[in-house]
Amino acid sequence: MLKKSIFLLTENDFNSENLQLIHDTKNAIIIPLTFKTIKFLKENKIEFELFDDLISPKDYEDIDNTIYNIGRNWWNHDNLKQIFDYKGLNIALMIESELIVSLLKFGHRIWIVEKIICKIKPDVIYYSNSKNSISRIPELFVNDYKFQIKHIISNIDEKNFRNENYTIGFDFMGKNLDIVFSRNKFFKIKNTIIFYGI
Repeated sequence: MLKKSIFLLTENDFNSENLQLIHDTKNAIIIPLTFKTIKFLKENKIEFELFDDLISPKDYEDIDNTIYNIGRNWWNHDNLKQIFDYKGLNIALMIESELIVSLLKFGHRIWIVEKIICKIKPDVIYYSNSKNSISRIPELFVNDYKFQIKHIISNIDEKNFRNENYTIGFDFMGKNLDIVFSRNKFFKIKNTIIFYGI
């Protein structure tokens, strides 16, 4: 009996070694995790599946409601309130919208990946060995669904992953202005503000 395999791919996972592995793996299902990946697969005439029908509008609504609730209330515990209080201002509220946007992106993907695993019941799942990759979602379900994990080599370590930069939004003369800081610069600015008590 042929083993069922899934490849969970991002645009960073395409190199000659991985393409050869995809070609050589029998009974494999290719699942793109980003729009850029879909574009690459179409351009290179590589068959893939999206499984969009596994999540209903009601599922999306449930996911969204759960994530909005987490994003609005995660800090609302006595021990966390003290950590995020700075001169009477709850700093956690400043990142609420960013947190919700990030969680929505991952929440939908986590839900769909679990539904795919449940439907296909794969023997093997291939995904990037990058520590920041969204394709690592199956690690959440390996104990429940008992599949084997095989890593593929990613082209980069995804250094521009969302958590590597901080975006701070300002309202300037009635217009939204976003300023992006690298993680390193953000902490330098933060430490300077704390040091001088601004």
